Amino acid sequence: MSNVVGVDGRRALDQRPRPSPAFEAKRYPVSNGTVNADIIITLQRIMNRARETWEVAPLKVIDWGELRLKEPEPEIRVYTAAQRTVWSDQCDPVAGRRRAAA
Repeated sequence: MSNVVGVDGRRALDQRPRPSPAFEAKRYPVSNGTVNADIIITLQRIMNRARETWEVAPLKVIDWGELRLKEPEPEIRVYTAAQRTVWSDQCDPVAGRRRAAA
């Protein structure tokens, strides 16, 4: 990396090529879980700390459950004994040989 300073006083690194204005970053929709974790829970912690530690008054009680967005139930996968054995053998190749030798 070069720390060479250009004529105008800026480092040469600041003069590297930039993406064209036509370049668009990919955009993805924000999930409900992201909103809950990044905004609602963080705001809840800040508001609770303000009320309890900093004794900021008057703060109304907020129903945080009502503000949270609905999230899909997590999928619980149940593996059969045969699937667990195959997985275990792939994680520890020696275990499969020990089981076959017994």
